[in-house]
Amino acid sequence: MRNKNGNRPTTVSQRGGEEAREAFLHMMNTWYTEFVRMNPNAQPPPPPPIPQPIPVAPQVVEVVRGDKPPVDRIRKDGVEEFQARKDDDPEKA
Repeated sequence: MRNKNGNRPTTVSQRGGEEAREAFLHMMNTWYTEFVRMNPNAQPPPPPPIPQPIPVAPQVVEVVRGDKPPVDRIRKDGVEEFQARKDDDPEKA
């Protein structure tokens, strides 16, 4: 037996659950309509809550650079700070 969409077979328990749900909703609707008619000053139910999006924190990734040597090692080797200029000779550098 197929469901309303024709996609999957519908089991007996699913059909019974749908019928019970419909009967329950009909009964609650009837009760609420009668209650509002008998109690005109009753406040209407509050609207359903609007789900608030929960921001997802980005996962922290530790970046380890392998292409540059650590600063301590550079200083240990006695390398001086160098800043290139236009007129520097590339052969000397």
